[in-house]
Amino acid sequence: MFNVRNTTTLIEDLTNIPFEQNLKLASFDTDNMIFNVLIDELLNIINIMCDKHNMEDKRKQEVIKVSKLLTDQNYFIFQDAVYLQKEVFAMGVLTSSNFSEIY
Repeated sequence: MFNVRNTTTLIEDLTNIPFEQNLKLASFDTDNMIFNVLIDELLNIINIMCDKHNMEDKRKQEVIKVSKLLTDQNYFIFQDAVYLQKEVFAMGVLTSSNFSEIY
């Protein structure tokens, strides 16, 4: 599985593919996936994953604390106004794709 970080990276990656006459490119895009990731549920999944991997409690709390901190900084700017997303991920947030994969 390959995750596209942003448009610039995608263009750079595509231009580095050696061209062959029979080359075919396939893209499997899930429409609105990032918007459907519920932050509270994501934090619960991270908690379960920590338990599943027998993570010690102190480290588990640190992972959850950092994850919560990152999801709390879930904002976007539109027409010079800053909006904070509280329940789902904002498009373009760098951690959105990583957290979407965990979800």
